[in-house]
Amino acid sequence: MSRIVTLLLLACGLLLSSACQKAPVIPAPQLQALPTQEILNRADAAWTAEDYQQSLTYYGEAQNRTDLSGQKRALSYERAARSALAVKEYERSLQSLRGWAGFDAKVRQTWPWNEYYATALAGSGQDDQLQDFLAGLIVSRQTTWDVRRNAALFQADHFLSKDRPMAAVPALREVYDTAPNREAKASLEQTLLVRLLDLDDKQAIGLLEVGEGQELTFPYSVMRLAAAKRLAETKPKQWDTAWRELRVLLTRGRFADDSLPRVTLRALESQRGAPRTGIALAVPLSDKIGVIGWKIVTGANIAQKQLALQGLNVEVRVVNTSRPGWLNDLNALPPGFTVVGGPLLRSDFQQIVDSKLTRERVFMTFLQSLGELDEGRDAWRFFASPQDQVRALLDLAAGKFGLSEFAVLTPQEPFGTYMTEIFSQEVWDRGLTMAAYGTYPPKTHTAWGGKVAELLGLESAASPGKSGQLPPEPGFRAVFLPDGWTQAQLLAPQFYYYDAEHTLLMGSELWSQAIIGGTDADLNYFGLAVCPGPWWAQSQRSAVRELTRRMADENRGQPDFWHALGYDFVRFAANLGNLPGGWDRKAINERLSTAPAMDWSLAPMSWSQSGKARQDLFLFQPSRKGLVPVDAQELFTKMQQVKQRHDERMELNRAKLEQKAKTAKPVLQGAAQ
Repeated sequence: MSRIVTLLLLACGLLLSSACQKAPVIPAPQLQALPTQEILNRADAAWTAEDYQQSLTYYGEAQNRTDLSGQKRALSYERAARSALAVKEYERSLQSLRGWAGFDAKVRQTWPWNEYYATALAGSGQDDQLQDFLAGLIVSRQTTWDVRRNAALFQADHFLSKDRPMAAVPALREVYDTAPNREAKASLEQTLLVRLLDLDDKQAIGLLEVGEGQELTFPYSVMRLAAAKRLAETKPKQWDTAWRELRVLLTRGRFADDSLPRVTLRALESQRGAPRTGIALAVPLSDKIGVIGWKIVTGANIAQKQLALQGLNVEVRVVNTSRPGWLNDLNALPPGFTVVGGPLLRSDFQQIVDSKLTRERVFMTFLQSLGELDEGRDAWRFFASPQDQVRALLDLAAGKFGLSEFAVLTPQEPFGTYMTEIFSQEVWDRGLTMAAYGTYPPKTHTAWGGKVAELLGLESAASPGKSGQLPPEPGFRAVFLPDGWTQAQLLAPQFYYYDAEHTLLMGSELWSQAIIGGTDADLNYFGLAVCPGPWWAQSQRSAVRELTRRMADENRGQPDFWHALGYDFVRFAANLGNLPGGWDRKAINERLSTAPAMDWSLAPMSWSQSGKARQDLFLFQPSRKGLVPVDAQELFTKMQQVKQRHDERMELNRAKLEQKAKTAKPVLQGAAQ
């Protein structure tokens, strides 16, 4: 219940309790005729008897006496003000409070005086004056933090009583951010939580909506904690939802007193137990591709064991998509197994779609795209997309290096055309320029040199040096090569041959997949080459170290991308928690977009509010031992150095050609004579 309402009800109660004892009102002439000490004696007696109407009468008269001492005058002002509050004579209360402050200016620096004044303003319906008064206290640096804190809490009570919790946020945040220390912030969190838990069920649970989509910082963190606690206590069927909210607050919430979500969750779990989270995997476990499925399952089992040690009850069930009748197995999963990781093959996913199983369960597919289906409505992705690859490359080339002109050299096949469209669209969306396009026949390697020459604007495939001409400067500094690593080893030397060694070569994820364990390619041609990838085995992230350690403990060798995929998926799905009955895409997208922060072993993933997945891929350079993460500053410096050497060489060649032309001119003139 609002503290303001409590104060006012208390005043009413006091008035009623004293009504039967109330002495008759003394006429003003008789009152004025009484000696000051008698006035005080009667005032004290009325105050002690909780007869606040008489108390107001006598203390009000005492204020007018010139022979009243300083201490007794201050007490008369205070008790007259408080008595007036009790009998709802708010204007008289304000008058006494002003008189008190006029007599003793220091009293305005105390919280009791300010609380009485604010209560009188609230009771008299002067809402605008109340908000101005409280706002002045809250932002004042001449007032102690304790007074400012209490003013913010008073304002919060006022707005909560009017069912306007959002209006309470700015003042609470202001005093929290300016608290003198962590202990003060913790005390404010604790006090606000107690007050929020005094709200009725509807108001308290409604605070979940107030914090929806907000960062889990004060006061939203405390509001959501109060709401989740009340939800768990009053709606047993929504314990899963409340538990998930509490888990989010425990892992992501920012509290000065971090025991608040932890103690609340433990207390509720001791009563109801931690809800079981059911997670399914739909992956192949036989045939040639079965080895990948088993790696995913291995990573998932390791995650399940790790979560069990953290007190999370997670059950993982696997559906073997290589087995006949696997669609029936998938359909027969218990109702709690709503989230399904997979499938891995597009053909399997098509069978799921044709069987209309996407209407029954949430499929987080291990596919680069969902084809014609609507991502975020029909199904979801737990896998990097081609857009993620392009985005990572352009974030480096355009975002960090400042390049604005790009080219694409792609094989004449559907995959190349598809990747070119994605790259070009991203370039255009960023307001950059596609300066050149080029294609080459995938199987006719002898034609590739000429295709590189065309891309660079050369008139023939002959070496510029041999033709006696300087090569034109291409209108781009970076070229996208959406083909495999084997093809890249044949294309890269051509750029050197045609004096374009200063061009940044940008490969696809196919490169990182091929060279993850090392390469024996001539890396002299790949000094300015980058490629994206979702997995970095040498990462020092704690999740990678933990996965590596646990696999070693179980004699399962070194983890790779597929192990990490299963490991991350189960941990992520466990953080999502169980989905409510009758879930819809909006509920799924809300959970995905506000998913708790996680220590990923793969490159981190996130989801938009419309359910579109994004993975912030790593960028690598090839090396003898495998993939080396790109050092953007180091690579940029190297690009500048290579460009400078290129320019110097071109200038030297130009001078040689000019000297050669001058030497040849007299000979030609003599021959003409």
